[in-house]
Amino acid sequence: MPAEWRYAALLLAGTAFFGLFYLGRLPGAGTLFPPPWDKLAHFVVYGGLAVCLLIAMGNRYAWLAALACMATGALDEWHQFYLPGRHADLADFLTDVMAAGIAVPVASLALRRCVLPRAQLELPRNP
Repeated sequence: MPAEWRYAALLLAGTAFFGLFYLGRLPGAGTLFPPPWDKLAHFVVYGGLAVCLLIAMGNRYAWLAALACMATGALDEWHQFYLPGRHADLADFLTDVMAAGIAVPVASLALRRCVLPRAQLELPRNP
């Protein structure tokens, strides 16, 4: 995996963490998406976070990317428990787990079949 991809994925993951834990504590953050659309938002955000972590960590550590994403979901729900106007929701956490559990294997397979073989075919040019 090119180093630029890893750095970009790490930057996107950091941006997601900032959004979840800093911006998520602001008033009105819990009302951005009304039910049932909040579950779709959880699925997209945590699926994207899982893919970013997978790219940043490398395909070899796909299980760790999924686990880190699931732990982030648990930490986010725990964090929301202590915020005024927010509430922890088991269904949100299960959606986060499902998003990571689907996104990581699909992205890992796509990386192995599409991206990595092309990168391995590109031979360095001799000067």
